[in-house]
Amino acid sequence: MRNRLNTDKIALIFCDINPPPELIKFCQQLQNDWLKIALITDTPIASPLNGFPPQQDNLLGVVQTWLKELG
Repeated sequence: MRNRLNTDKIALIFCDINPPPELIKFCQQLQNDWLKIALITDTPIASPLNGFPPQQDNLLGVVQTWLKELG
């Protein structure tokens, strides 16, 4: 997938969802050093995934910072 997209890293962001435990477990297994996953949700999200509450102040800025930190 990385070769086809011609990139070193990929970030997936799921927005406005109430993720079932199965989705969280799948995302935790899928995430690796070149694929990072974040969810915009009120549901608490455990590491290594990142979760951002939808009502967070400056949500766009926080997500942009997260993306920059991925390198």
